[in-house]
Amino acid sequence: MQSRFRQRGIATILIVVLLGFSLSATILAGLSQVRSSQELGVSLHSQTVTQKRAWSAAEALRQYLQQTADNHEDWTAFVAQFSPQIQAYPDIRMTGFEGLEARFTGVDFTDSEHLLFSTTITATTAPDTRIATNSSLQLTFAIQPPTAGGTGPTGPPSRNVIHFHDGLDISGGINIHAEAGEEYDVFVEGNVNIGSVSLTGIDTIRSTHSIAYQGGSGGDFRELHASCDVRVANVDGFNIEAIRATNNVCVQNTASTSLIEANGFVTVAGGQHGGIWASANHDGVASCAIGSARHCSGNTYGVNIEWSTPVRQVHTKGQIRAREAAATVDRWRAEQQILLDSCPDQRADIVSRTGVQFPSRCTARAVVNPQLRLSIPLVPPVLIEQAIFDANQLRDSAHYLYRRHNGATRVIIRNVRGVRDSDDPSNPPDVRANGYYHRSARDTSVNWNRMVANHACTTPATSMADRDNCRRLATALNDTTALPAYGSSGWVLDGVHHAPGVVLLEGDVRIANGHYTNTFIAAGSLQMVSSSNSIAAPNYIGPSSRTVAIPEFSSPSFQGVCSNTYSLAPADFCSGSSFDYSALGGLGNFALQAGSCPPGSPGSCSPAQYIGGNISIAGPVLGAIKAGNMFNTSGNTRVEGYVSALALGNTQGTSNRIGNRTVIDLRRLPPGYDPTAGAVEGGSSEGGGENGDGSAGTPGIVELKWSRYL
Repeated sequence: MQSRFRQRGIATILIVVLLGFSLSATILAGLSQVRSSQELGVSLHSQTVTQKRAWSAAEALRQYLQQTADNHEDWTAFVAQFSPQIQAYPDIRMTGFEGLEARFTGVDFTDSEHLLFSTTITATTAPDTRIATNSSLQLTFAIQPPTAGGTGPTGPPSRNVIHFHDGLDISGGINIHAEAGEEYDVFVEGNVNIGSVSLTGIDTIRSTHSIAYQGGSGGDFRELHASCDVRVANVDGFNIEAIRATNNVCVQNTASTSLIEANGFVTVAGGQHGGIWASANHDGVASCAIGSARHCSGNTYGVNIEWSTPVRQVHTKGQIRAREAAATVDRWRAEQQILLDSCPDQRADIVSRTGVQFPSRCTARAVVNPQLRLSIPLVPPVLIEQAIFDANQLRDSAHYLYRRHNGATRVIIRNVRGVRDSDDPSNPPDVRANGYYHRSARDTSVNWNRMVANHACTTPATSMADRDNCRRLATALNDTTALPAYGSSGWVLDGVHHAPGVVLLEGDVRIANGHYTNTFIAAGSLQMVSSSNSIAAPNYIGPSSRTVAIPEFSSPSFQGVCSNTYSLAPADFCSGSSFDYSALGGLGNFALQAGSCPPGSPGSCSPAQYIGGNISIAGPVLGAIKAGNMFNTSGNTRVEGYVSALALGNTQGTSNRIGNRTVIDLRRLPPGYDPTAGAVEGGSSEGGGENGDGSAGTPGIVELKWSRYL
């Protein structure tokens, strides 16, 4: 009996011990699960960062290859490193990219017109930790080599006729007119929203966020490319060569495409389409930049085809769903199910990895291949570099610098033939330090012509003795009005002409009337308020005065830069008997510029510190435009030059805006004038400049042809 009771006691102890072990194991498993969940979240974030770093390196490599292919001599030296006799490819060294490795893996010379360079880029984040991640990209670049030429300009001309930061809203019509065969792009950092408008002459729109083209009509597009969604709906029929999105694509109504590529999902309803390639966010490849509008959510199929929409071929790592369009697709490929509500064509090529469903009455045949693995091209993100503009950095370039000193207007004059520089040793010390005195109105006590407004004088000019110390700079609507005048809202130009050249004004500027041959630079914001006035860049007009017929506006007379009624000529433009279009680094190609950093932080300041930078126009501008912050149009406007807006200031959630009717015309430009203002900003072109020896050399073209994650 005692032995039996003793055995029961031991069994009880064993049960308690086992329960203790079980409870401990449960607690430890729970703690491990919590820790694993936390590490998974951090790891996913790390993986996203790693993928973005890999794509940034890919874009840097593409830009390097493009720079190399711009010049025939550089290209020849570069490609010589890949001859078949050389076993090892040259190293790729990427300065400023930590945790990144890049190498060439192959070169295909079989087609001499388009060489294929294969590369692998591997990015690593947080190495030697529990959340270490890496991302490897395999890329193939197709390169059209440059042709040989002389020793002249070799860089490709910029095609970014509109280059905006912080989004673009187009609520009015915009028409871009160009010579036959020329192509022009719109680059936007931010969302692009296009309303019910007429949109013609634009070949490509690239956005770092999303593109929504909803309503209206337009010409054919070469490409719509976004770092999130692309939506095209309710538009009159036109063709789009390619739509590319790092997230989703949705196309409705009568727009047709040759190619759709998406890292996410695709929906088409109407129109006609060539090839559709959708990664369906397989392995988490779909992405959207922060702040992107989401236009194509709700579709859970890799490719969703509505209505009887003809499509040549469909490839997706997700499912395919076709409701009424089964008979209109020639080739089907899906790593998941293919779901068809109607019968496909019996000649259709249908392959799925997991299964195909269609009505039993159908005679078509389908193949289920468990080994099917599709190679879907990945869409790279759109990357736009942030430029800087600070009017204060151009102070030494201005021929006329208007400022306020002790409550009076003063003008600093530099490098103008016909008037000595304001800091000339022969001028009084006050003039050398602060600029000429600017006459703001007629002095009624003295009756002589030199005492009317708009003269630069070495003294306040209150007597006859001072008349020879003044020089007329501008013509107002009447001689008693200052041009420019200064008031509570800043500077106002309301007159006929100002002496040609570069004019910089400290503060905000309002241009109300007149016809000006100037580069106007505002340290604040700049507003053109009337369609009855016009502004022409110095390089647009050239050395002599002339009348310009501006379609749909008027035929104003512009003062020549070197020959004008003021007998004043900017010396850097008017060199001897010739006109220097490259003077001041091409600054004469601009008509309007605006925005600045505080004097204490030249060229670099925070958005909260940035001053002005907004440009608004309401009439014809014959020259390039650069807004340090935002750009918008009102009324009927016309620009014969490129437009950029950099969003360097506080944009307060607003977007650049094009309203009413805006025409950008690049067809009738005078010789010597460069509508790009000398910029070469991304993109590529098949065109080339005339070289110094008269032979036409063309730069190469570099395109990302194929990519995938390893």
